[in-house]
Amino acid sequence: MMEMVKNDQKTIGLYFQEGQDRNNPRVASKYDHLHPAVLAEIARVVEAARHLDLPVSVCGEMASDPEAVVLLVGMGIRKLSMSASQLPKIKWLIRAMNSSDARVLFQAACNSCDSLDIRKMTSEYLSDLDYPGLAH
Repeated sequence: MMEMVKNDQKTIGLYFQEGQDRNNPRVASKYDHLHPAVLAEIARVVEAARHLDLPVSVCGEMASDPEAVVLLVGMGIRKLSMSASQLPKIKWLIRAMNSSDARVLFQAACNSCDSLDIRKMTSEYLSDLDYPGLAH
């Protein structure tokens, strides 16, 4: 379940509760921020924020995952927060990518029924960009 909280009419905070501990090695492999249901919920929040004229920012692991960043940009998210060590690669990606292509990829992801298909699409896009660090 995802909760949306409007704080002081200025921001929207997201709290995602999957009912599993992603830091627990026995269940961590089940956590996937590119799962279609997770993406659909984030997109729903982005749309609600747009109607309220509020920005949406994504931070942490998802904001530093190149495959996720492509989809987040495709959703219209323009604010990402991550550790300093991740900034160069994500900055490179955002400069290299085309937001129209990202929107098309996000729409395709919305029509997908599993995260493996989504990862395949985003990985191919990153490969086409010659994204640094990809195993060829």
